[in-house]
Parts: sequence; structure tokens; C-alpha cells
Amino acid sequence: MNINQKALNIVFFIIFVVAAKLILFPGGQKQTTTNTTQAKVQHAASTNNHHISPMPVPQARASEYKREPFKPYDGEITINIQQATNLGQFTPEEFAKFRVSKVKEYAQSNIFPSNYDPFAYPHREIYQNITFGTGWTEAAQHFISNPYLLVTLSAAYGIYPMEVYSRLPSVHYKNKTIEEVYTGQSAQMFFAVFDPKLDFPGGLRLWVVNAQDAGLMYANVDKSKCTNIDFNWRDTPDNIVNSVYSLNTIFHVGQYQLNNISPDCRRSTLMIKEKYKYTCIYVKLWVKKPKSIDEKEDFTYIIKVNP
Repeated sequence: MNINQKALNIVFFIIFVVAAKLILFPGGQKQTTTNTTQAKVQHAASTNNHHISPMPVPQARASEYKREPFKPYDGEITINIQQATNLGQFTPEEFAKFRVSKVKEYAQSNIFPSNYDPFAYPHREIYQNITFGTGWTEAAQHFISNPYLLVTLSAAYGIYPMEVYSRLPSVHYKNKTIEEVYTGQSAQMFFAVFDPKLDFPGGLRLWVVNAQDAGLMYANVDKSKCTNIDFNWRDTPDNIVNSVYSLNTIFHVGQYQLNNISPDCRRSTLMIKEKYKYTCIYVKLWVKKPKSIDEKEDFTYIIKVNP
């Protein structure tokens, strides 16, 4: 057999081997890797389903999302603050059902979309990092149990809601505005939080996660309509009093190895000037980012403390 014939035989052999692999293993090594990965995921889900439950399939991609027109109710509603529900053993389906039921309690307000689903876009951005089957901090459960507390105060660098500390203020909706009012004992308890031992006595943090979940993605504290707030305390350009504020707040397992709320954000902190003085915090909320903080808001959330 001459050299040319040997070379030709080698070429035919290579073609045969390649063809056989394509027939027997059409996905090649990529298919094997994919199958192995799928098997590992399925095994993990079957052996650890107490802690990790599959998330519901999202109903829409970001590119497909179109929010219905924001047209809040032209009327009045008294909103009752609910005791935090224990969410520790909830499955994703049970969690979604619970959250939707809380939204439906005041559906006539038209603040949340009529087709609200916490695991549909864009709401899922807030909830997709939850570890189901794991416990929750009481503070985080309070946010979930009270969707119409669109703006919630805590002590600066804390997460525990002021509504719980202060033995519950009154909350009233009227014509695109919610007023959260502390009077009497609830006002006294409000100011009692500002213990001199705190690093920042008088410091407050604004949480707007429920506003963002309702589609009110942008916020600003209107200086001209606030009372007893020290605007020199953190006078930075990106502070919520000086800018259009937005933050991707999420629930996830964090401190204490429990589902918690994050992140820490100094841009949404304020300072009370004097204890036991009438205080007003006026928060402007928008669906779409306004051109400036002077633009008329889509919704207003006002917190008043009248000791």
C-alpha cells in the first residue's frame, strides 16, 4: 500500500469516528454536562426542599411589562395596622397568596396594580431572594403583613418599624395621600426610641419597600413641608431630602440567619431636631422618575407626630 493510499484510509477513518459520535451522542460533551448539572439540581431540590422551595414561574419578562395607569381612589379609607404574621413555614405559593390577600384588603384604594403578584415582574425583584422554610425577623414580617404602610420609619441603622415600637399610630387614606399620625401615648413612645445611648439619638431611617412594591419607585422628602427635621445633619447631594431617591430593597436571609430586609442605606436617614415636639415628615412618591424634586408627586405619604 503506497503512502497516498494510507493517508486516504486515515481520512476515511477519522470521518467514520466523527460521524459515529454525532449519531450516538448528538449533544456532545455539552449535553453530558447539562444532564449532570440538571441531575445535581434535582437532587439538591429533593434532599433540601425544607429550606429551598422552587419559585413560581414569573408571569412576565421586564421587556413585556406594562403597568396599568396609576389612578388612586378618590375617597377615604381607614387602614388598620396588622400584627406581623409568622411566615416561617410558608411555601412560595402560600407566601404569594398571603401577600395578595393583604393587598386586596384595601384594593379599592387602587394603589397596587389590580393584577398584583409578588412573584411577577417587577415585584419579584423584591422577593426572589427569600429562602422559604427558614424563619423571619419580626420586623421583616411586619413589612409583608402591612403593604399599605408605604413608608416605614425605623431608628437610624435599624430595621424595627416605628409603628410597632410606638403601639400603633392611626393610618388614614384620602385622595392620593396616606397620613400616619402619632398622638398621645403613641407619640410619647415614638420619641422614647431616641435613647441617648444610641449612636445617633434622633436619627431615623425611611424604608420605602412597600411603596416600590406598589410601583411608586421614586421618593423625596420635601423640606418645605417638614417640621422639626434637622436638614443640616446629613446634607449630601444624594440624600433623600436633596434628590430623587430610589433603592432596590430586597428580602433575603441575612443577619441572624433569618429572612430579613436589606440593604443598609444612609441616603434615606433623617434627624429629629427636638424630642417631644410636633414633627412632620412629608414624602413625595412617583411612579416614573421625575425631572426634579420640585415636580408634583403621584402620591403623598405624611407622617405626623403630635405629643
